[in-house]
Amino acid sequence: MPEDPLHVVWVEPRFPGRLGAIADWFTRKRGYRSTFYCQNADSPEHWPSSVGRGLDLRAYVVGGAALESSVTWPRALERGLCHAFGFYEALERDKIRPIDVIVGRSMGIGSGLFASVHAPGVPVVQWFDGFLHAREHDLADEALADMPEAYFRWRQSAGAMDLLDLENAQACFTPSEWQRSTYPVEYHDTLQVLHEGVDLRTFRPRSDRPKILKGNPLAPGTKLVTFVARSLDRLRGLDRFVAIAERIASARNDVVFALAGDPKVDRPLDVQWHNHVYLDALQLCHPRFDWSKFQVLGHLRSDELAELMAMSNLHLAPGRIYPLCRSTLQAMACGAPVLASDTPPHRAVFGNGVIPGADIDAWVAQSLAVLDDQEFAESINSTNRQTIASRFDRDRNLVQLACQFDRLVSGSEVFK
Repeated sequence: MPEDPLHVVWVEPRFPGRLGAIADWFTRKRGYRSTFYCQNADSPEHWPSSVGRGLDLRAYVVGGAALESSVTWPRALERGLCHAFGFYEALERDKIRPIDVIVGRSMGIGSGLFASVHAPGVPVVQWFDGFLHAREHDLADEALADMPEAYFRWRQSAGAMDLLDLENAQACFTPSEWQRSTYPVEYHDTLQVLHEGVDLRTFRPRSDRPKILKGNPLAPGTKLVTFVARSLDRLRGLDRFVAIAERIASARNDVVFALAGDPKVDRPLDVQWHNHVYLDALQLCHPRFDWSKFQVLGHLRSDELAELMAMSNLHLAPGRIYPLCRSTLQAMACGAPVLASDTPPHRAVFGNGVIPGADIDAWVAQSLAVLDDQEFAESINSTNRQTIASRFDRDRNLVQLACQFDRLVSGSEVFK
């Protein structure tokens, strides 16, 4: 077996993204040396604690189409190649030694595509979100009539980049069985299912339930309903959430709603609203709603998000078909009752306890039942806590990934 600590090089377009929390765990818990390459990074307040304490954050530079501040979807294939080559050029520039493992996140941009050219013999591990089908999943089902044929060709090209990563990696991971099932059947045996899990020390129930929402005290007896997403968009079901909230507010006057996430849509799949504020359009569609009951909190730090979830009387996840969101699991870990849309990823976690996504009547009925009946809410919480403890404990799940790293390094020549 190799001796710890290993040196792992991580690459993802935006930091911390999904891999940042994993790299942080390996740096803090296993003593690994981590070098993380990205094109852009969130503000430092959102960085994990290990940055500068074993985790070295570096930038790669992209050229070509990716130099533009906003790259349109028809040029996504060129953008992907630019990102992959930009990472390769950064490795050539920095010449860091030794490298034991390279871990990339595959998002249709071929993150680790050229890594083995720089570091021959070093195992490349790829983390996959799910295969982007041309005409199904996420918003494609609803965009069929409105989008030009080039839109669907773009989606095919993004999927092709993922297949290149699958062909070139020594180990491939995806967080769920459903995500693995989205790939062509020839690759199912190649993909290992492993969810990175939730930090249960940060996201946990609290006996002293917070009562202040972003500096504003909640009135006694107020119920809080939450929605969390990286950006407030249609894919995550913001339109459904607003419709549900309007109906809840008409039935009860003691409920407020909190939205955590970037108001500007940061999702190229949503061509109509990418780089725009979708919530503005929803406000025009719901003119009778008392919008003073809504608080838009922006992008929260992990500790702030954990506090919000611990306050929540009900967390709604009404999104379209999309991989299971971390915020959904974090809400479950904090003891917030969670209602989720009927999608394959949600069914894998909640079983039959899901709601048809577009059935607003069903959403409202279930939401009011949770808010009205504390015993019903606690029964949901009890089931959720068991699910999190048994399947989504980060300290347990990432040990499996550490063992995989050790096996890969034992069978490869360390790049010196």
